[in-house]
Amino acid sequence: MRLNYLRLLVLMLMFQFFSGTVNAQSCTPTNINGTSLNFTCLQSCADLNFQIPDIRGTENYVVNAIPYNPLPYVTAAPALTLACASQDDKYFDITNIPFQFCFYGINYSQLSVSTNGAITFDIRNALRGSNYNLNTGVVLPYEGTGSQGSGSCPNPDNNVRLPLAAIFGPFCDIFPQAGDPNYKIEARIEGISPCSRYIISFPEFQCMDVER
Repeated sequence: MRLNYLRLLVLMLMFQFFSGTVNAQSCTPTNINGTSLNFTCLQSCADLNFQIPDIRGTENYVVNAIPYNPLPYVTAAPALTLACASQDDKYFDITNIPFQFCFYGINYSQLSVSTNGAITFDIRNALRGSNYNLNTGVVLPYEGTGSQGSGSCPNPDNNVRLPLAAIFGPFCDIFPQAGDPNYKIEARIEGISPCSRYIISFPEFQCMDVER
């Protein structure tokens, strides 16, 4: 009898020291369309096959106010200049960017920067006059009938002519001159593809009739 009690005590101690949680199946949620992976015994990994939808859209844009925190200006001299006595109301020459920029469903790799704060992918505007007047009564895309001037350093008229395929940010009548110590229109490329970016800076400028 004493031997039987001893065996029972040893058996109880074994259950106490080696007890644990036992799962009948291994089921791992993937958070992908509510599916789960069922692993067989001794299986530690599994291949996942799924598609990630391309949700990028370039057909519509929303303008949101953000805190003013401009990227630093790093170029010692103005990066964008024209061989003209006056830099006012002009488009710079064509700039090639080392990546495709998708804008309203079209890929662009060239652009032209306006001294009035616009960027256009319609490179027909390069080295032409940049009209600065706006017409708030029209809906973009609207080009207008204003003249961009002629010659090597054209001066536009005062009528409305807006660039197509453009980013207006902000578009206003800026008066940049090479002799101004604050003249620092800069364009540069940072990063390595596919994570590169094109930066355009207009520091220390003011729109006409607006305080700096």
